[in-house]
Amino acid sequence: SGQPVINREEPFTQPDGSAGWFLTTKVPVRDDHGGVTGIAGVSRDITARRREQQALRESEVRFRALFESSPDAIFVESRAGIVLDANPAACRLHGMTRAELLGQHVTDLVPPERRAEVQRNFEELFTHERAVIESESYTLDGHVIPIELTARRCEYGGQVAALIHVRDISERRRAEAERKELELKLQETQKLESLGVLAGGIAHDFN
Repeated sequence: SGQPVINREEPFTQPDGSAGWFLTTKVPVRDDHGGVTGIAGVSRDITARRREQQALRESEVRFRALFESSPDAIFVESRAGIVLDANPAACRLHGMTRAELLGQHVTDLVPPERRAEVQRNFEELFTHERAVIESESYTLDGHVIPIELTARRCEYGGQVAALIHVRDISERRRAEAERKELELKLQETQKLESLGVLAGGIAHDFN
């Protein structure tokens, strides 16, 4: 065509038979009358970069699949505490659509009496690679439930952010309460048994 080609990606076969990619720039070589007599080109091997890009795309697809299908609520929040992304479980937890959750501040999603604590804890998340915190959150019907929050620093949209998993631990708390109640009952039973043995010994001494 006589037109230059700038930074076009072109496939080639590497010596081992595998596919490779060149980033090429080619321009026509003309004679004194303007006719095209050949092509001058420069090619740079970008195979490694293409593989990295492909691996990144595949990683993003896997992350999005896990993000969307997780039974735990997952949020991506900015350093300022603003919700940047939320999965379907997070929407169900708070009874909001994704559009409604985006832009919310982290303290808007917890009971008023826990907001100062949550604000302090949130700021501390960025001083650690990973943090686990127990707190409380609002549910779809307005109830307050205990939650376990696991946060990890990440990069989102070119900025430092926090990837936060929120798990309802109501069942775990109930199980812990039942276990403590059983332990107390066992201790009371053991005390009664000890008193029985003691009373039996005293009665024996009187006899």
